[in-house]
Amino acid sequence: ESALDEAMAATGSASGMVVSLDPRTGDVLSLAERPAFDPNRFRDTPYKATRARALLDAYEPGSTFKIFLMAAALEAGAVSLGDRFDCERGHFQVPGKLIRDSHPYGVLDLQHVLWKSSNIGATKIAYRLGPDTHYQMLTALGFGKPTGSGFPQESSGLLRSWRSWRPVDRANIAFGQGVNVTALQIASATATIANGGVWVQPRMVLARRAPGGALELAPPSTTRRGMKPETAATLLAMMEGVTGPEGTGKRAALPGIRVAGKTGTAQKLDPRTGTYSESKYQAWFVGMAPVDDPRLVVVVMLDEPKGLLHTGGAVAAPLFAEVATAQLARLGVAIAPPTLIATGKPAVADGGTSELVFAR
Repeated sequence: ESALDEAMAATGSASGMVVSLDPRTGDVLSLAERPAFDPNRFRDTPYKATRARALLDAYEPGSTFKIFLMAAALEAGAVSLGDRFDCERGHFQVPGKLIRDSHPYGVLDLQHVLWKSSNIGATKIAYRLGPDTHYQMLTALGFGKPTGSGFPQESSGLLRSWRSWRPVDRANIAFGQGVNVTALQIASATATIANGGVWVQPRMVLARRAPGGALELAPPSTTRRGMKPETAATLLAMMEGVTGPEGTGKRAALPGIRVAGKTGTAQKLDPRTGTYSESKYQAWFVGMAPVDDPRLVVVVMLDEPKGLLHTGGAVAAPLFAEVATAQLARLGVAIAPPTLIATGKPAVADGGTSELVFAR
């Protein structure tokens, strides 16, 4: 909550959230939301303000959704690491829409499509994959239905049947538009990758005790195979590159700890015009660490950060780094707090906005 407060103050965000999971057990380790409310004064609080945003509010996930497209394509054998995709120098026409990249990329291999977060590369992968196979992976990872955490009235999000996907929908869903998810759904789907391809139902209650009774542990979480172990391993290695020098999430890197993740910068839909806003965004980062033995999955989102630094790579990735540093320490994985020193050199984050480069 402290880290979220600081990030919101620094970015002028309207709201935000942080969710962390143990990928092996599904246990929800922490859940911070802003705005918050005082539960001791619930009678004086408007009902809408008491909702748990991470479980009841569904959002477009932006480019974080590319990791699940990659999972589907790798699982089905539709792509391999040696494949290359022409990203058309930043513009690609599909029926009903012009797909744009933040930079005029040429030919990118599969890893660089993810590292650079190319919408055009993702679209071409989705077209090669096919909507039915893509949809099957998304449902296997828990999208389109409640996670089963036990939280009352948990949202299903919004995932339409693949049979209604037009060509433009296939492109949009590839890079996280036209689909709505909760932060907990994103966390549990990402945890599947960290857990060797096994989806684990999120668990919020570890034990119960009736008045005067003995402590009763909750049963282990329900599990199912979401993807092959080799698919999860390949994807985990690809996601590690997102936090490397060539990736959009370099500001999520931790000293001495291997981190995998994905940035996302989602344009908000303007309900008055029915079009995507050019000034309001949600900045996402999903990450896991350590890569060699994932103990922690963290999802962060900042809603409507102000100013030029509004992308997932610019504002959400550093929040992940701060939260992950503290929580890994609680799990016995010690990390020296990163020292941020501005070099003043412009760099490009996810979404194409210039930012200061920070050295750790």
